[in-house]
Order: sequence, then C-alpha cells, then structure tokens
Amino acid sequence: MPNSRTQKAQKSFGQNLKKAKIIVLKKDFSKEREISVNFNPLEYTLSKDANWVDANKKDRNRPQLQFQDCGAETLSMDLFFDTYETGEDVRKYTDPIAKLIFIDPELHRPPTVRVAWGSFIFDGVVTSTKLTPTLFLSNGVPVRAKVAITIKEYGHEANAANRELNSSDRTRAHIVHEGDSLWSIAAKFYNDAAKWKYIADKNSISNPRLLDAGMRLEIPPL
Repeated sequence: MPNSRTQKAQKSFGQNLKKAKIIVLKKDFSKEREISVNFNPLEYTLSKDANWVDANKKDRNRPQLQFQDCGAETLSMDLFFDTYETGEDVRKYTDPIAKLIFIDPELHRPPTVRVAWGSFIFDGVVTSTKLTPTLFLSNGVPVRAKVAITIKEYGHEANAANRELNSSDRTRAHIVHEGDSLWSIAAKFYNDAAKWKYIADKNSISNPRLLDAGMRLEIPPL
C-alpha cells in the first residue's frame, strides 16, 4: 500500500497522472485485453546482464574472460491493490496478474504482456509473481495486497524492425507502440520533444494526437 504522502499526491494530481496498464497481447502483438492497476507503482527497476565465460581452462588462478552475450532486460516492480472500502476480496484484482505465468492454450506458452505507463513501454513475458496480502477483514477475506512482478524482455518482429531501421547506415524509423506520442518519439530520437513537427510533416500526420499502434514512422534527420 502506498504511504500516506504518496496517496495525497495521487489525490491532488490524479488528473495529471498517466495510469499504468498491463496489456495482454495476442500472437500478432495486438491487444487482447487490459488488466487494471489499482495504484501506479512507486518505482520500477530495469536490469540487464552481460555474460562472460572463462576462456582459460588450464589456469584457474588467471581467468581470461571472453564475452558471450547479453541477457534479456528484466523489469521488476511492486503493484498495490486495496479493496477495503468496498469489502471485496482483493484477489479478484490480483489473480489476473498471477495467472499471467500460466500457459495460454493457443500460444502453448504464457502470454506476452506490455507494460505501458505514459511514454514507458516494456514488452515481455512474466517470469514470476508474488502475492503478499497485508490487510484482512474479520472473516479472513484479504482486502489489501502487494504483488511483486518480474517481466523478462521478449523480442518480436516490430522490435527487430526498430533495431534494424535505426542503425546508423539506414534511414531511421520507429514502430508505434500503445502509449507513444509524437512528443515522446521526438524526445527519444532528437532529445527534444518540441521537434515533433518534423516527424509529423515527414509522415503527413495532420492530427498529432492520433497514432495507431503498429504504424511505421520515418524519422527524418535534422
């Protein structure tokens, strides 16, 4: 449960805060359904490892490290849920998140999810969830809980296209994700959100607030 200071900030500025969302994706990475988050996380952690192996097998006292590969990026965060005022079982809202590690019959694996919070987008698969109920009614029903969730980066064709098209010897491009805006894209490529008009003009976008997820935008050089 967020502390009282955080709750006051959410009540005072709630209309200006973007709501974090967990979007369950279909096989083609289109939206299947959305899982509501009771409170925005207080923080999140992104971690990524570089894997090195010891190439010197003969002398263990003199390791010779050789780079092997980079591991997938991992997103970790705690989500808070509170149903005390309504008296509902809080698991009604936490179970959909816990079930994201279950096998999808159509995919034959757990589904891919997208965490979208303003301009922050992270696609991956849920590798662990941990439910901690922290408040109970007199009948034992949990009405407050924390869910710790870990999501490992999962690449797909759109991300691969982004990496290829953004290489230094090619015209840069961007595949739009849900939650993207011309301002956030301009900030990403130009380090200046105010330069969004260059992208709009290049792609003949008359209404900068209407971007469809999956569309390809050309990013012109300045």
